[in-house]
Amino acid sequence: MTEQSGWVLMDEPPHLTGKKPELVRYLKLGFDHVLSGWDHLAFVLGLVILARRFSSLALLITSFTIAHSITLAMAAMDVFVLPQALTELLIAVSIIYIGLENLWVLYRGNWRIPDDLSMSRRAIISFTFGLIHGFGFSFFLREMGLPPSTLLQGLALFNIGVELAQMCVVIVPFVILQRVLGRTAIFPVSSSMVSVAVLFFGIYLAFERIVL
Repeated sequence: MTEQSGWVLMDEPPHLTGKKPELVRYLKLGFDHVLSGWDHLAFVLGLVILARRFSSLALLITSFTIAHSITLAMAAMDVFVLPQALTELLIAVSIIYIGLENLWVLYRGNWRIPDDLSMSRRAIISFTFGLIHGFGFSFFLREMGLPPSTLLQGLALFNIGVELAQMCVVIVPFVILQRVLGRTAIFPVSSSMVSVAVLFFGIYLAFERIVL
């Protein structure tokens, strides 16, 4: 096993030889990591609130994925890496921001989604914070180790696994909020409560990562 710039590069261990069955393991790693990463889940859940159509939600999630794929690859190739403590704090800030923005937009629209809300602007925000979350993913993948001969394949499959998990996670709350409750009197309350929960979770994470 060799170490290069903080990345553990495995010398083709038996369980990661580059063969297809072993490479698929990275797909599962990406999928499982999202499901166990509460900070990433909170961020993508926050994106659900203001997306009226599934196409809009898919745009936001895909923008997020493209962005974190870029920074994850940069970290893997040792192009640029943010310090872990700063990255984790900025991830908490991204969750706080998305919760605050949700509440502000809902308040401006009298606790409804305004008709003039721009999803393209929202996608830019998702992309920007996705760059930060990508460095967070890189710390996890760094611990797992990457065989040099399958570095790119492993990264690609990991990102695909992340995207699949994100889409699976957001479908149920999207259907409940936008399709079932979207035109009812319950929507303002439910969407506000979710946004408040996202906001306070982000504040908790920021406090934990600054003080503890």
